[in-house]
Amino acid sequence: MKLSSLLLMAAGAQANDAYAVNMNVTKTRVSRLFINFNTVGELADQVEDYNVIVQDAATGRTVRTRVNGKGDNRQIQGLRPNTKYNITLRATGAFGEGSEQTFSAYTSPRGVDNAWVSYRDQNGARIEWEPVDGADQYKVVNTDSG
Repeated sequence: MKLSSLLLMAAGAQANDAYAVNMNVTKTRVSRLFINFNTVGELADQVEDYNVIVQDAATGRTVRTRVNGKGDNRQIQGLRPNTKYNITLRATGAFGEGSEQTFSAYTSPRGVDNAWVSYRDQNGARIEWEPVDGADQYKVVNTDSG
């Protein structure tokens, strides 16, 4: 048995396998997650695609989503705001399926629907809004170019 095969089995993967590692969320939105990862293993060069399974972490139910992307990048759409999801990746190819790898990610809370300026003078303004469920911080952006 090769040392690389021994290391793969010790890490939970099988020899003659391909699987995702270094799984990251590169961007979150209210209903989308953008993820990337690296493919490794003895069969990594034979991976044709990935099966992506998305589950609501609170209920364990599989969520119907649209997954776009090829290679080691995916965009998962059709998610709920401010929700934790467990995302499972499984490489596929002529070899069958590789070992599954799972990680968790949150979608962003929805944006503020009702905001208003309650006071304004030459030094600034006071902005108020209705709180958003699940939000613990807000980002206010000044788009005034003058």
